Amino acid sequence: TADSAGVNIITGDTKVVPSGKGGNIYINTSGIGIKEYSETISASRIGVSDAVIISGPIGSHGIAIMTSRESINPGSKIRSDVALLYPLCRSLFGLSSRLRFLRDTTRGGLAAILNEICSENSFGLNIRESAIPINDDVRAVSDILGLNPIEIANEGVLTLVTSRDSAQEALDILRRHEIGKEAAIIGNVTEAYPGRVILETLVGGKRILDYPRGLLLPRI
Repeated sequence: TADSAGVNIITGDTKVVPSGKGGNIYINTSGIGIKEYSETISASRIGVSDAVIISGPIGSHGIAIMTSRESINPGSKIRSDVALLYPLCRSLFGLSSRLRFLRDTTRGGLAAILNEICSENSFGLNIRESAIPINDDVRAVSDILGLNPIEIANEGVLTLVTSRDSAQEALDILRRHEIGKEAAIIGNVTEAYPGRVILETLVGGKRILDYPRGLLLPRI
């Protein structure tokens, strides 16, 4: 993974921890990096009519972890989406200032990221539930367990906001990568609901999509 990211591992260390004194594996890392993207990525740069894009299907990681931990046999092979996201990010740098915002969609899932984007800002988000990619197996297990894939953790999914006129270009860039081949435009920025995420549901209604409530699924 380090090789594919162009990262050099220059040192390492091991320790033996006695049984009962900590156990398991501890990995500490530090890094020195070079800034490759000249623009600033921030929610403050987002404007009305900008496009909201997700790089792939959501919910796979959280469901894979939960079914494994709880010894649930979903009857299908659900795998975590864990992946190296840097190649996707790097390929988007050519959008320059048209790339407004970029984040990995981890704990709290898509719902948390979308609310972070517009929270305390003068704009809101219109999100189409029908446009959000979710694998059938993940959707089925989520329904059985009473979970919402929009709130489930991911480890290989990007959420980004681009200018409206570059949305298709960003989509084409993402789809050239294996982990981005199911990327989708899921909504747009609006001035109608400042600080709110409005979800257009599968049945045609609208509701507020809030931050996830209760215990979040673990992120590993």
